[in-house]
Amino acid sequence: MVVPFGVSVGDFIAGIKLVQDLVDGLKESCSSSSDFRDLVRELHSLERALISVKNVIDPKNPESLPYDIAHVDALKHIVLQAKQTVDEFLDKNRKFLLSLGVVGGNGSGVRDWVRRVEWRRYKREDVQALRWKINGHSTAVNIILLSMQL
Repeated sequence: MVVPFGVSVGDFIAGIKLVQDLVDGLKESCSSSSDFRDLVRELHSLERALISVKNVIDPKNPESLPYDIAHVDALKHIVLQAKQTVDEFLDKNRKFLLSLGVVGGNGSGVRDWVRRVEWRRYKREDVQALRWKINGHSTAVNIILLSMQL
């Protein structure tokens, strides 16, 4: 099996790494919040889907499935959308995520405290929207993987 031009296992590994980093940061900073526990579950689901994609189309894996370019292109498109979804969330909420300790810390105790309060009060919808988008990406990947196995 030859991987089509422009698609590589590295693309999927990069997506998996991005999801893992976000999950780890959210776990460390907000483990008591049910919203974040739900988000972490959705991100784990996406991570498992991306790992499945990598395993299915990896030419070095003897158990990889025969596939056609249409399936791989669809998977690549979904992976890129998922990465874009996570990147947009991180960019839009970077100032909060710094204060929450998800992507480092800014070192200002008062500023961090104010941002944490603001996050809890105003960003619940952002977390819910991210959960729905991540769920959609995971579902789409799993549907395509199932169709490849049929």
